[in-house]
Amino acid sequence: MKRLFLLILPLCLLLTLGACGNNQPDNSACEHILGDWVVEKAATCKDEGLLTRSCTKCSYMEATKIEKTNDHIEVTDPEVPATCDKTGLSEGKHCAVCEKVFVAQQETPVVAHTYDDKYDESCNVCDHIRDAECAHKETEVLEAKAATCTENGLTEGSKCKKCGEILVAQTVLPVIDHIESGWIVDIDATKTEDGKKHTECTVCGVQMAEDIIPATGSIGLQYELNNDKKGYRVTGIGTCTDTDILIPDIYNNLPVTNIYHRAFYECTNLTSVVIPDSVTTISTWAFYCCNNLTSVTIGDSVTTIDDYAFAGCSKLTSMTIGNSVTTIGISAFTDCTRLVSITYQGTIAQWENITKGVYWNSYTGTYTIYCTDGKIAKDGTVTYN
Repeated sequence: MKRLFLLILPLCLLLTLGACGNNQPDNSACEHILGDWVVEKAATCKDEGLLTRSCTKCSYMEATKIEKTNDHIEVTDPEVPATCDKTGLSEGKHCAVCEKVFVAQQETPVVAHTYDDKYDESCNVCDHIRDAECAHKETEVLEAKAATCTENGLTEGSKCKKCGEILVAQTVLPVIDHIESGWIVDIDATKTEDGKKHTECTVCGVQMAEDIIPATGSIGLQYELNNDKKGYRVTGIGTCTDTDILIPDIYNNLPVTNIYHRAFYECTNLTSVVIPDSVTTISTWAFYCCNNLTSVTIGDSVTTIDDYAFAGCSKLTSMTIGNSVTTIGISAFTDCTRLVSITYQGTIAQWENITKGVYWNSYTGTYTIYCTDGKIAKDGTVTYN
């Protein structure tokens, strides 16, 4: 628009001047009285300016240009900081009018991403996600496992939920020993038959030990602890109601070693007695006058059948005696008037070596002693096999 004005202005001046001349007589000129110069357009660093002045009498006008100035209006182009996802610009300067650049802005390269700390994954400026060092903020407990007799155990541990790194390693706990149960009865003992029991691991069930449950024998007999505290002696019939008495090997986990003095004195309801191998001594008067007793079995460990032990057992017909007997006491079998058979588990020679008290066999029946190698009649007649 400014350029169009500058082109039109000279033409207007010429027309004006011609008009002025036409108002004057030919060849006569107006003595122009020109006014002061008026700035029609100020000169800048970009464009020339324009001065005009006019005749005060006519329409005559003069115009002249004003040269461009060197006075620039300098402005600062602010620095644009670079970011991690965009280049920046350095500070620059240019003229606000002619746009002449005095200090060109330079592109600055992108900068590194910024994070709060070494564990931060997200850039504070852009959306960049990095593989940062894990801070292990959330942990997962690795549960402990108790060791058993079949499997190793583990201590408690932990790991990072995010990256899976083990923070506290679990330690292997070695297999432990079996945990033994108490005795478990497999077969109950009876009066005459042993039972069976076992122990097992309470965890895996493997059998650890087994043992015999001794036959109960007759239940309810009366016992006393021996003076040496290592065994028991039978002291009486107690609450037992059996007529066929079976003395047990064991009582309260200790052996029964003695049928005590007068233990079964005049127990007239007894019909048979079995004395186990644990017993070593049948004391005086132990079975005195058990006048319904018909049979007696004496175990292999008995060494002494003491005085009057079976005296007065008038219905006793048979006995079995083990081969460990060394002494038969005074009148041990006196008045066993129906005794007809003694089975001895040793030889004739062994029987004859037994020390026998006086009257040990007085008033007995006409018995025969059956040994392993022959027999001996009551009158002393020996017959070998």
